Amino acid sequence: MFANVCYNVSIQEQALEREQEREDFQKEVDKLQVQVKQKEKQENQEHRLQREVGIKILMLEWITLLHNIFVHFRVRFAFYQMGF
Repeated sequence: MFANVCYNVSIQEQALEREQEREDFQKEVDKLQVQVKQKEKQENQEHRLQREVGIKILMLEWITLLHNIFVHFRVRFAFYQMGF
């Protein structure tokens, strides 16, 4: 009888230890999932910012091109008015 009680206590202690290990493991998994989500969010933000910077650069290039065309035709018009 005493051996049965000791055996049951030992089984219960082992079960509690396994439950604690499972809870600790789940906490680690949860922590890693949060880190992965934060990393994905950061990468998404970086990708969005890179895309926005690329668009701004293209816009600046177009504005520069249009400005150069405008200056070119203004100079040509000035020469035309002067009779050249």
